[in-house]
Amino acid sequence: MSTLENSLRCLRHPITWLSIGLLVINDHVLKVLVPSWLTGKLSDFAGLYFFPFLLAVAFGLVIRRAPIKTIGALAFGITALWFTLIKTTIWGNGMTEEFVSRLLGVPVQIVLDPTDLIALVSLFPAWRLWNRQKQTQPTRLGWVALGVASLAVLATTPPPPLPVVKRLVSSENIVYARLDQQSYYGGSTLNVPYASSSDGGFTWSSQSAQTVPSGIDSERGEQFVLCHPTDSKLCFRLGNEQVDQSNDGGTTWQVGWNIPLGRKVYMDRIHCGLLGCTKTINMGPYDMVFVRQGDGYALDVALGNEGVLVRTADGKWNRFAVLAAEPSPYAAQNISGVFSVAFIETGFLALLGFLEFPVFSIIAWIILLSNPASVQDPKHSRRWALKPFLLPVALFLVSCVLTEALTMGLSMFLFSFGNNLGQINDMVYTLGGIILLLLAIASVVGFFISWARVAQLSANRRVVWQAVGLGLLGSFLGPPLAWGVWVLWAFNIIPLIEISNLACLVLPLGSLLLALLGLTMIRRHAIPKSIAP
Repeated sequence: MSTLENSLRCLRHPITWLSIGLLVINDHVLKVLVPSWLTGKLSDFAGLYFFPFLLAVAFGLVIRRAPIKTIGALAFGITALWFTLIKTTIWGNGMTEEFVSRLLGVPVQIVLDPTDLIALVSLFPAWRLWNRQKQTQPTRLGWVALGVASLAVLATTPPPPLPVVKRLVSSENIVYARLDQQSYYGGSTLNVPYASSSDGGFTWSSQSAQTVPSGIDSERGEQFVLCHPTDSKLCFRLGNEQVDQSNDGGTTWQVGWNIPLGRKVYMDRIHCGLLGCTKTINMGPYDMVFVRQGDGYALDVALGNEGVLVRTADGKWNRFAVLAAEPSPYAAQNISGVFSVAFIETGFLALLGFLEFPVFSIIAWIILLSNPASVQDPKHSRRWALKPFLLPVALFLVSCVLTEALTMGLSMFLFSFGNNLGQINDMVYTLGGIILLLLAIASVVGFFISWARVAQLSANRRVVWQAVGLGLLGSFLGPPLAWGVWVLWAFNIIPLIEISNLACLVLPLGSLLLALLGLTMIRRHAIPKSIAP
């Protein structure tokens, strides 16, 4: 029996179906009606029971020849480790929250609570079911269970509806707005709230249906043209995501306001994850009205779920929120905004930048150390060469887990004694951070010491160091430069995303070519010609 067959057998088991149903009912019914510590734990117990089976399906599709127990141990071990990290460590919890939120396209909150680790007991009966292997063939029920379980893990409570500013009416220097509310994914109109502004559209407050003008519920016709109250030659009309302006009474038209070049893509991306978007921009525009502002008149334009657009008396255009209908920014305000809008590209480039040189080094070490004829000094071994790097890396990984576990445990212990002892926890956390920093530095230093020892064992040190230079140049030049182009795009220094896409393709490819060139040099010139293949 294959791993895939065993996974589907476990997924279609009655207890698995029960755990899936409990997860769905608890997340979407019980947590809403009777929120408590019990409902907070039930989802963990239910999800941990069948989640290893889902991982095993993925592993079984990729690793086909591995023993069933090996795949099971891998799936159950990753599940237990991941659950422990997200419940006990700040970085594990934060990274998982960010990943799942981006994956689903909606905000997700995962509670950091070490007491939830009690749910790990669910893995014990699941592990027994996994090892109770029977010769069976995949059935339709097993595939159905796979689909239902996957949806149960990904399913979240639908987000609240989005308000859409559809109608504006001015009365006694007060602007009233009607906000039709529609769901994130389309849907029908729910309820119709109202808002008003007494400062020309800059700030808004909610209003009841009894306090708004009666004409606000009527619909505005298409090709609506509105001229200035005191200047009949200055007219405006609504276009597709733009407002047209005429200075000659409507004879000729030009664009008065539109989205800046290339910014619509940015506005769309900040609301979207891998599996969907929390907001589909629907700005119309739908309506406009003049309102008195000081000695002149302001033009307010209804921009759907982007709020309102206000043209002040001096001719400047600005966007403002109307209750929860908020305008999407044109550019990032800080570096975290870059991570938010380009999280896929950032992750790819960071992974490439961090892994390219270590992978290059490992391949190069294998080439150099696997050929005995290339070793000049028989007194030294492979272990001698790699020990300066492997030892601090192992200590660093162990220290990461110990520091987070100790800090979290100490925080819970000190909490009952009051905040005055919180400095002790800060000292422990600071000390752990210093130790991790020193070990990280030691790992980097040890990495290059190992390279020096490998080069010492090689028959041609000069070629080895030339190849190392190419590997470093590729790893620490290509991906950072490509991400730098994304930063410039996010801050609207480079308006078009096509330039960032090109940089994300060309620069990392160039860095990989440099690494391959370095490996080729090692393969051809760092080993004596008499033994080279």
